[in-house]
Amino acid sequence: MKRWPWLFAVVLAAMGLSGVLAVQVTDAAFTSHSASHLSITADQVQNWLHLYSQSTDPDGLSGYATRVPSGEPAATGLDETLVVDLGTTKPGNTTWNRVFTAATPRALPVGSEINVTVDVLPDPATGQQPVREIGFSPIGSGSSFTNPITMSAQTKVQLNLKVQPRDRGVTYRVTIRLTMTYPGFEGSYYQYFVPLAVARD
Repeated sequence: MKRWPWLFAVVLAAMGLSGVLAVQVTDAAFTSHSASHLSITADQVQNWLHLYSQSTDPDGLSGYATRVPSGEPAATGLDETLVVDLGTTKPGNTTWNRVFTAATPRALPVGSEINVTVDVLPDPATGQQPVREIGFSPIGSGSSFTNPITMSAQTKVQLNLKVQPRDRGVTYRVTIRLTMTYPGFEGSYYQYFVPLAVARD
């Protein structure tokens, strides 16, 4: 009968030790997860890449694509407020150079370069996508369509596109999607969504 208190004490000690180990393991996992979560949510695409129109270009760059027939810059705003209205085009393919520009900061948060891919989501009303070509080129280099593109810190490129709206009198409202990643990146990617409108004469 005297052995029961001793056995009870051993059981209690074992339970206490396992409880401490469980708390330590759980805390380590939680700390690791929390640090990763905070790192992702505190970051923004603007820390890596900016989008500019002529009116918001910090370098005062001109020569941006213009809306037809008004002649005003087709793009307005910057970053997540950027929108594009190309106006009304003639039948056939029409090319716009420097619709907007994309630029990296003086220093990237991680690594030495980023990769940017651009594609176009179709007009939800018609299901059509009038953009035939889209991509990037160095500033002032003309109508090339590099896609995807690799950018290092303090780099600026222009976005060019070629459109061919099919139906006369229809305004197509599509979305330009820019997706940014960097080598070795794990987790959610960074994206911009730029509304674009264009009609055919």
